[in-house]
Amino acid sequence: QLIAEKKVTIGSLASNFLENPEERIINLEKLVKILGAEDHPKSVDLTINKLAAASILELLKHVTPGYKIKEQDLEVGPKLKKDTLKLVRYESALLKCYKNYLVKLEKLVTRIKGRDKIDKATGMQAIFFLDCMCQLLVAHPHFNFAKNILHAIVPILSSGNEEARSLVKSAVEELFRGDMRGEISLEAVRLINHLVKSRKHNVRTDVVSVLLCLRIKNVDLDKEKTEEIERKKMEARKKKLLEKSKISKQEKKRRKKLEGLEKELLEARGEEGKKVKEKYFTEVTKLVFTIYFRILKSYPKSQLMGAVLEGLSKFAHIINIGFFSDLIDVFQELLEGGTLSYRDTLLATGTVFKILSGQGEALNIDPASFYTHLYSSMMSLSVLTTPSSLPLAMASLHDM
Repeated sequence: QLIAEKKVTIGSLASNFLENPEERIINLEKLVKILGAEDHPKSVDLTINKLAAASILELLKHVTPGYKIKEQDLEVGPKLKKDTLKLVRYESALLKCYKNYLVKLEKLVTRIKGRDKIDKATGMQAIFFLDCMCQLLVAHPHFNFAKNILHAIVPILSSGNEEARSLVKSAVEELFRGDMRGEISLEAVRLINHLVKSRKHNVRTDVVSVLLCLRIKNVDLDKEKTEEIERKKMEARKKKLLEKSKISKQEKKRRKKLEGLEKELLEARGEEGKKVKEKYFTEVTKLVFTIYFRILKSYPKSQLMGAVLEGLSKFAHIINIGFFSDLIDVFQELLEGGTLSYRDTLLATGTVFKILSGQGEALNIDPASFYTHLYSSMMSLSVLTTPSSLPLAMASLHDM
């Protein structure tokens, strides 16, 4: 009876709020108060919390704007027009509801990360709340608190709870696939890097394998290095010219205005956005290779080798040419050490051929030993026992 009553309350508050969100934000506030309220009897507590959490999630997915809300102090600053003031008040209240909702969800979600055992019912509710957080992150990755959600869920990629791990893995992969700007991807990769480093590579494979979904296939690290050298040369030339000629104040003002106009023109053409995107994804790529190379150095101790080799195989064409020789030496040692699995052996040889058939053509390296490794691997190839390895072997053979 109590559950039926609460369903009516939650449903009417939600539909009433949706009719006119700006006027009826108080209904969303009431819904957030129902979530985790301590006045529910224990027998119905879990059900009511799930109903409230699911309803708030759908509402937030629907009304959250596609931009970050700027937090403003209405007491300080210029006087606002009536309509603007109304919007600012609504956005501030929405942001507060969003924050309180996440705080309540995270309170239980953190128990998945802990080592204390939790009962089955609490565990199921924690998984449900985690799913709500993941859905909110994927739906609005550029909104306020998206980074906070990432901080809460990324460590779960190495959790012993398979269901929780799977939820977070799917969400992060979807986030990477859909991120066109690169900002949220950079934050996620930073957290993954910290997790791998702080736990001395003692993390689950999922932590590293999610990186395969990043949109970094078209990043050119060598081009970025060349551009950086050119930029420094130009700046040095500019400095010399300025030192030689003393410019009047009027000329300085004129130049400043011109620079401002040029920036505006770039923004209008979308060039500024392109530069920002390039900057983020370049940083992401550097961090990904930092993670990969650090794990490679720790072989044969690391269980993450398979995920790293898969990543290097996929992104081999964007590795700095300066790393090629060292990488090939590491692969040589790995293959001769005999510690790699059958699939990893194919990945390692395939990556070497990918490197040597791209920018690595300029390198003076004899690939004979890698030919031998690939041929001996192919002797064990079977459509029945190793079907997933077949495309890898074919691709390696093609590059060879």
